[in-house]
Amino acid sequence: MALLAFTFIVTTRQYIGSPIMCVHTRDIPKDVLNTYCWIHPTYTLSSAHWKRVGVDVPHPGVDKTRDERDKKHVKYYQWVGFCLFFQIKKLNFEHLLDLFLLSYCLTLNKELL
Repeated sequence: MALLAFTFIVTTRQYIGSPIMCVHTRDIPKDVLNTYCWIHPTYTLSSAHWKRVGVDVPHPGVDKTRDERDKKHVKYYQWVGFCLFFQIKKLNFEHLLDLFLLSYCLTLNKELL
């Protein structure tokens, strides 16, 4: 039941409201860019976390990319809802299989007695 509740919370957040908003220009449509940003991971720069916000950087972790080794890739949680859903289905299947095997074993036991 808790797994179902967490699945509902995660998927509600990504389908209701604006879970992610990419900065876009007029060249690329907003929906296309937001879909791209939702699917692909982003990154932050480790060195930009220690700079002054509003003075040196616009946001913690956002700065001009200088070194590829400084990048810390962040994967968005969009697949978590699907994984939780499939885990629920797997657990339901296993539960039904256990019930079937239990009833089968009880039937065999009654026939043997």
